[in-house]
Order: sequence, then C-alpha cells, then structure tokens
Amino acid sequence: MDLSVDGALDLRMRILSAEARAARGLLDAARHRADAAPVAAADHAAWAVRDSAAGALRAFLLLPLPAAAETVLNRRLSVRRRADLAADLAD
Repeated sequence: MDLSVDGALDLRMRILSAEARAARGLLDAARHRADAAPVAAADHAAWAVRDSAAGALRAFLLLPLPAAAETVLNRRLSVRRRADLAADLAD
C-alpha cells in the first residue's frame, strides 16, 4: 500500500481524523447550549474507532513492524475498551 502525502489513502485517513475531531467538538459545544448536538455520543464513538483503525494502519505502513506492533498493542483500544479496562482492574 502506498501512503504518499496527499495520496488517496492519506487523504482518507486525514478525513477520518477530522471527522472524529469535528464530532467531538460538536458534542462539547452542545454541553453549553439548550438544543441537542447534531451528532450523538455513539456517532463520535464510531468515528473515533475508525480514526484509531486508520492510525493503526498508518503505523504499520510507516514504522518498522516491531515498532508498529508495539504502538498498536499499547493502544489496546476497542469498542469495549471501558468494559475491558474494568475487567482488567477486577483481576
């Protein structure tokens, strides 16, 4: 896979990151307004998961394999990350 700057894959990864940040910003701004945010927390969570997956792919494409694996494994992010953390703490 080619991850050239401004190539199709790089652009898509940057768009995913921008969408995740925008959703977070809309949710944060809605805390100070009476009307509801145009996105829900579940929307932001979905964008955040996609952004994290893109980050993992970027690491595997740009870093040496051992460093990429360490980076991804240290994140240990999943849709169930809160439940996983609670289970880890209970052990």
